[in-house]
Amino acid sequence: MSKGQILIIVVLILLVVVGYFQMISGRTTTLNHEIMINAKPDSVWQILVNLEMVQHYNPQVASAQYLSNEHQGVNSSRQCTMKDGSVVKERVIAVEENKSITMELYESNWPVEKMKWHTMIEARGEGTLVTQKLDYNTKYGAFGALLNSLMMKNKMQASIQEVFESLKKYSEK
Repeated sequence: MSKGQILIIVVLILLVVVGYFQMISGRTTTLNHEIMINAKPDSVWQILVNLEMVQHYNPQVASAQYLSNEHQGVNSSRQCTMKDGSVVKERVIAVEENKSITMELYESNWPVEKMKWHTMIEARGEGTLVTQKLDYNTKYGAFGALLNSLMMKNKMQASIQEVFESLKKYSEK
């Protein structure tokens, strides 16, 4: 095979790869998590709806404070200063009292355009099952899709699992 033929094959492969990532850019990535917590649902609920409590169970959060005058319910919001020094802003967009809370990330330097998560609690015997569905879209088009498939999705999965395990420990104190 000549150098010219090899070059043509490499260019074609690159075009296919770039085309694939352009095709999947803009798609929503969904992550699902659940954990059984040995604490009453009301206790777990109070931790989840107090937006400042995240600093006690999310290992990446150094501090959290309310931005809104409302401290619970739709439109209540918080600012989290992460341990790496970055800042994110999040707000509540839906609540079903004692059952579920939905939040969205509305400001950050993370490579995501949109991120929202729906966290539900359910009584199970003497404990509480906590489940979460998190959806996000990456920034940067095809490059963002490539970044997501190579590392971001796996990092997010691991990070959320760590948060859930920390929530369990914190709730069971």
